[in-house]
Amino acid sequence: MKYTIDDIDQLDALEWKYDEQIHIVFDSGMMQYNFLVYLKEQYENFLVLSNGAVDITKKTPPVFMRSKWIEDLPCSLVFLDDPTIHDIGMKLGWGQGRQEEFALEVYDMIIKKIAALHSVETDHIYYYGSSAGGFMSMVLASMHKGTKAIVNNPQTDVKRYHEPLSKPLIEEIYGSIEAAYDQYVHRLRVADAFEHYGNTPEVHYCQNRLCVSDMKRHYTPFLADMSTRKLGLGQLQLYLYHDKKAGHNPLGKERTIHLIKSVFLQYQDEQ
Repeated sequence: MKYTIDDIDQLDALEWKYDEQIHIVFDSGMMQYNFLVYLKEQYENFLVLSNGAVDITKKTPPVFMRSKWIEDLPCSLVFLDDPTIHDIGMKLGWGQGRQEEFALEVYDMIIKKIAALHSVETDHIYYYGSSAGGFMSMVLASMHKGTKAIVNNPQTDVKRYHEPLSKPLIEEIYGSIEAAYDQYVHRLRVADAFEHYGNTPEVHYCQNRLCVSDMKRHYTPFLADMSTRKLGLGQLQLYLYHDKKAGHNPLGKERTIHLIKSVFLQYQDEQ
């Protein structure tokens, strides 16, 4: 089932069915936001998944990473495509959208609307992603007070990622790295997002300790920044594992699903 809308309030009028993939395209006038919804009546939890890098030589956006896992996850699901990379020939967008329209803020409105339509409590909403998807998940959770993020080897500061990938994207959207970090740093650095939106969410941060670049450029500076600014380190649950072969690659399917289920179980009694 597929719908195209040009107003978020039009979500009210859609036919929402359980156990069926619903592909929705929201045309904002500037970008097209593609998201895939799969509702499961028997589960209270609601998981929003964001993309990492997309190999545009093999897949043409929109892309819904991990959507083949629908039957394996014990929750309702929303898969977010990143409109940033449509038509610009890049494989990573970090949800930046355009200078005039921050894509993650638009997705925040969409997720809140869907949750309200289906009476989903915020403490049952989780954002998941790895790499750039982990970055987006933490920023989205910061915008959506009461929700949680589950992330694996995320970036925490876009410009600290591999320069051949991060610099062209930042310059494409904002003109220069200097201008971007002067005016829009909350879109590009997770700690600044927490500060800007006034909310440090609960984050389950799973990191391969043997990915040296992640540890040096993202994990360690992020924790130091959080501590210096007193942004609530106690909100972070840190999981370190050791896998030299995997490097920056995320956990495999079985271990990722186990991680997600384990986090759900932590809150089961509280909810």
